[in-house]
Amino acid sequence: MNDRSRPDLHHLAKLTVEQREVLELRVVHGLSAEQVASKLGSTVAAVKLVQHKALETLRAALRAQS
Repeated sequence: MNDRSRPDLHHLAKLTVEQREVLELRVVHGLSAEQVASKLGSTVAAVKLVQHKALETLRAALRAQS
């Protein structure tokens, strides 16, 4: 696997613990926002906001890398 095809996992270090947890539960484990909110003792709106901010952070990091 060359450098261009490897995922840039080091960008995950730019996320907060909460952001990484939400993304893991939503993307890796496939939970709904409702399920994540219940699991974390949060609201659906808060989970969606955290996910949005996490994805924006990752997009910015990837753009800066290019």
